Amino acid sequence: MPTEFNLSFVMDYNDWGAWMAWVNQNAYAWFLMDIPNQTSAAAGKTLCTGTGEIRFISDVTWSIVGEGSVQATVAAEIKV
Repeated sequence: MPTEFNLSFVMDYNDWGAWMAWVNQNAYAWFLMDIPNQTSAAAGKTLCTGTGEIRFISDVTWSIVGEGSVQATVAAEIKV
């Protein structure tokens, strides 16, 4: 599994401000998050099955993806 990857999050536009506040306060330090697991995906199981210690390492980019929805994308790294 790579140690650096991109994550995308889709959320309601009303949640965007609170999410960004949390990111700016917490996500550039190490934190725990359920992350994709390639082994589980290959076995046909739910993709997000493992918890990893990650941190964001780039600015968040965002785009509007539908009426009232925002997609945020950021680079992250995982401790291995």
